[in-house]
Amino acid sequence: MPAVYDRDFLPCGGAEQATALRAGDLATLDPEYLAGKIEGLVRSDRRALASEIERLLRHLLKWRFQMRWRSTRPGLRLPICWTKVRV
Repeated sequence: MPAVYDRDFLPCGGAEQATALRAGDLATLDPEYLAGKIEGLVRSDRRALASEIERLLRHLLKWRFQMRWRSTRPGLRLPICWTKVRV
């Protein structure tokens, strides 16, 4: 992989690749770089979804099994609803 990609978190090479892709200039695209970026996005999205599902399950379990806790925390319904919307 060319050194231009290793310079910082958002390398200028990424902008160049996006411009080439939008222009249809397939000859200048770096397939390995683009595949790595797509895989990174997929991993990130998967982790975020797993985290939201875990949070929702925690809230639902508390709601279901901690009756005394539920009566003292009427605001618990809002986090559950917000989590459902985010997922």
